[in-house]
Amino acid sequence: MAGGAVASLRSAVFPLWSLYKPGRQVKLPAMTDIIIIGGGTAGASAAATLSAHAQVTLLEGEAQLGYHASGRSAAVFLADYGNDVVRALNHASKDHHLHANDGVLSPRGMMLVARPFERDGFLREVSSVGMQEISKDEARAITPILHPENTAFIAYREDFFDLDADRLLQNYRKTALRNGAEILTNSPVGEITKTATGWRVKVGEAVYDASVLVNAAGAWVDEIAKWQASRRWAFGRCAAPWRACPHRGGIMYRAGLS
Repeated sequence: MAGGAVASLRSAVFPLWSLYKPGRQVKLPAMTDIIIIGGGTAGASAAATLSAHAQVTLLEGEAQLGYHASGRSAAVFLADYGNDVVRALNHASKDHHLHANDGVLSPRGMMLVARPFERDGFLREVSSVGMQEISKDEARAITPILHPENTAFIAYREDFFDLDADRLLQNYRKTALRNGAEILTNSPVGEITKTATGWRVKVGEAVYDASVLVNAAGAWVDEIAKWQASRRWAFGRCAAPWRACPHRGGIMYRAGLS
């Protein structure tokens, strides 16, 4: 047997042997194509999209999806918000948010008001967000409680939306399940190791193997990344021999990329 094949066999078999303990039945790893760590909007959206093309297992440490930031979001949507990259993503996703699964956006509108001494800041904001100045009468037709004597400058933008964050998350969950994805709550990750063919993730007594690992752990993304054996990772960085590819709200690790 060639030396490379021996090394590959050894790296594949030894991790399995490490699971053995005397007096305990060995439980072989569950095989999947992609493991996603984190069940917030980032992880759920990744599961919904990727499960149309591969077998996906999503691991969420809490008892429900969206338990942390995704579940506390009073979200609004403006396509022209953020830097150039964020705006490009906003514009690319706007049609989906408006129409997919009956949409998650509802009209809100945004009004900016300022007092006489706040004109410079007002003009900066108007330019930054792409708003249009309107008269006091126009403003009061929209918001009758507006006090005309305390308001010197007013601007408005109509295409500003409320975003139903919970409905968005549940749409992603339903799509992922419909595509055959496995979503496991109460499943905090205990250990992550590199294998010859990808990644091994331990959750309690359960073990999962996959060729692709998506770290969508939100505020815990760096904590998850630190478990990569003998490597120090920071959010969004890439280094050989494993490539960390930025993903919305996390990092995707794929075996074999350099």
